[in-house]
Amino acid sequence: MSEKKASIDTMRTAVTLLATAGAIIVLWQFGRYLSIFPSIATELLKNNDWISPKGYNDNKNKVTITTNTGLTLANDIYYAKGYIWDTESNVTGAISAAGTKVNVSYVSFLFQNQYGQDMRTYLTSFMSHEQVQSVMTTLRELPKF
Repeated sequence: MSEKKASIDTMRTAVTLLATAGAIIVLWQFGRYLSIFPSIATELLKNNDWISPKGYNDNKNKVTITTNTGLTLANDIYYAKGYIWDTESNVTGAISAAGTKVNVSYVSFLFQNQYGQDMRTYLTSFMSHEQVQSVMTTLRELPKF
């Protein structure tokens, strides 16, 4: 009888641990969704002037894409976030298509004007750390001007 009780106690302990671990994961993800816990991806983008309007504002005369092209790329980035599936490759594609870092910054400027939100914050709302690293790699490979 005591062997059966020990087995039941072990099973209860295992279920309790699994439920606790599951709850922690759900709370962590919910916290990230509400931006309570900063993600590593946020830190990667935080101080990058080329993925914000700052690089454009400092070098307006170096932009080589039209406003229409910039708006198309901003649109591609905005619609990369889906309701069910995200298309993160659209983000790296748009950044690559911008051609230069200052053009990416111009796209960020247009994105903010068009959608009323910071492009860096928007990207980290749905992209994983690895996906943000891919974006940063693509951005690093572009010339400044």
